[in-house]
Amino acid sequence: MTFIIKKKKKLKKYFLPHSLFQTMLHKQRKELFILFFLFLYCFDCVYVGGENIIKDPQELKWKRNVDGSYYGEIYFGAIETEINDLGTLVTRTYGIKRGNKIHYSIPSPTLRFTRGKTYNLLLINDLEPVEINPEHNVLKNPNVTNIHTHGLHISGEGNSDNVYVSVNGGEKFQYTYEIAENQLSGNYFYHPHSHGSTYLQVGGGAVGPVIVNDDPKEEMVPASFVEMKERIFVIGKIINVTGVGGDELFWTDIEDPFWTVNGIYKGTVEMQKDEWQRYRIVVSDPFAGPRTLQIGTPETCQVVLLSRDGLFRSTVPQNLSENSIILTGASRVGFGVKCTEIGTTSIIMEDVAVAQINVVDYRKPNTFASPYDPDGSVWKPQFPEYMHNLLDIDPNGDTKKIFISPTAVNFESFDPEIPFSTVPLNSINEFTLVNSNGHPFHLHIYPFQIMSKDCPGFDYGEFYDTISAFSPTGCRIRFYAYNIPGKAMMHCHIVLHEDNGAMSFLYVDDSDPLPPLPPDTPYLFIE
Repeated sequence: MTFIIKKKKKLKKYFLPHSLFQTMLHKQRKELFILFFLFLYCFDCVYVGGENIIKDPQELKWKRNVDGSYYGEIYFGAIETEINDLGTLVTRTYGIKRGNKIHYSIPSPTLRFTRGKTYNLLLINDLEPVEINPEHNVLKNPNVTNIHTHGLHISGEGNSDNVYVSVNGGEKFQYTYEIAENQLSGNYFYHPHSHGSTYLQVGGGAVGPVIVNDDPKEEMVPASFVEMKERIFVIGKIINVTGVGGDELFWTDIEDPFWTVNGIYKGTVEMQKDEWQRYRIVVSDPFAGPRTLQIGTPETCQVVLLSRDGLFRSTVPQNLSENSIILTGASRVGFGVKCTEIGTTSIIMEDVAVAQINVVDYRKPNTFASPYDPDGSVWKPQFPEYMHNLLDIDPNGDTKKIFISPTAVNFESFDPEIPFSTVPLNSINEFTLVNSNGHPFHLHIYPFQIMSKDCPGFDYGEFYDTISAFSPTGCRIRFYAYNIPGKAMMHCHIVLHEDNGAMSFLYVDDSDPLPPLPPDTPYLFIE
């Protein structure tokens, strides 16, 4: 009997002695023996399921430096791929090198961080250089890129999360991410943010997950929660951006925008029956307005809310009566999911089934894994200083109304030298968003707390980094400009509008900082 196993990119044959095979048959242990054989000889193999099975994105493997920091390389280049049942796509995305080959992928590789560590990431632009157009607020420079770590509480200047960095084709740039000890764990994401080419590159699918690992002891995360199997999904809409900004690379024969889940069109997620799993979801839609996401139905699956925009909810988990939630096309969400009926159910975005969940019963479920505390109760995470409860603390910084148009913030188009406002370090600031339902608002670095009770999909007292909601009086948000001085970008997350000038920045001034809030100020659940 012969097994052919793919191992380390080579096909190898392993021969099983005939007498031993017959003995196993006689003892009716054939299946067990085969599993044991695969475990011994194929521990490095990659499982490939049936057709269009949705697997987690590839992940960058960091190398540890002698000083305790970490180093990795990420490439930006072209990929040609077949989108099953639809057609061909030629686009730009990020990739990682394995062996001598660069593996570009949709979605881009996962970047995983641990709190309190420093990561040095070398971005290598593998595209051809282009002549730089210095004009602002136009579509331009299709091969110029950078990396924005959307949602992380890190500096927006220097070689950190600095969107002013421009990396032309053939160039490199060394990012250094100092992940703070108090960075809240969660699922964030990254994408290009080079002004003028963001729409082209994000619309073409250049988006990847960022995971900050749980810190169970410091964040008071129950052992049952950590035990849940993690699944990472990028639900991404890809649009036809042929010719945008003078581009000559992007090409597709797919006319209409389409959703994929981890690069697969209408694929299948396999899930063990009666087992809680942790879904870490990134939603990427270049037009980014309010979207409804649904996981299965209440009759087939139990779905509870763990986080929004990578940020734990004030009480975990929270019930979702219809298994659905309103979010933006630039949101992240964490779900606990347990399906109890064998068969298929759907993941639905904008009333379209973007994937199906195939619920199977192929092993004993992990019954300890749960989004709840081991005693079955909800639990409260420990939040970092930059997520203080601000509901009863008056602003001592700036208070403004914000109106966004397709080309401006408060009627001023983006100027890289002129801030929207200058506020003191450690100040508490309040904005009233007049029309975020039509122009989703994103603030870099500082999560904001919802102060209004009538912003559908965005709960009073909870924290987010992107919002798209209508309120007759405007959605009020507060944020604490804690600990990190310098530029903090703010903009419409319809990335075409952002490129065309619907962007500005706060300047957080540390020349005369305000005293920080007392460290024991609680972040309490709002009933």
